[in-house]
Amino acid sequence: MSDKILGILGLMRKAGAIALGEDDASAAVLAGKARLLVLPSDAGDKKRERALRYLDGRSCELIQLPYSGKELSEAVGIGNCSMAAVTDIGFADSLMKQLAITDPDRYGQSADTIHEKLSRISRRKTEKPGVKARKK
Repeated sequence: MSDKILGILGLMRKAGAIALGEDDASAAVLAGKARLLVLPSDAGDKKRERALRYLDGRSCELIQLPYSGKELSEAVGIGNCSMAAVTDIGFADSLMKQLAITDPDRYGQSADTIHEKLSRISRRKTEKPGVKARKK
């Protein structure tokens, strides 16, 4: 597995930063913990429609990877992974950066959205409690 994107997915699994399988991924989305919902390239229309229903009204991006379900499953070390939810914004940003490098037209906008979320979260963590940051 020399591909950087698949390597990042494997690291997410080791770090516990990804919910794997439709049941765990949908639970992460519905609980508001998911930052990015991922489908393999061979996911059918019904799977995509279900994923969109999970995301309804939530601030979470949906992307379809350029890898099959088998390749995704091998990268994360489980059988038949048809959906995954990235729960760590830093990992989501890293994944989207690599995807945007490979296909900017397809993944560029989502990469920018995830990066903006990471920036906002980082700013909030550095602000002092009780002090609002000035808008520029």
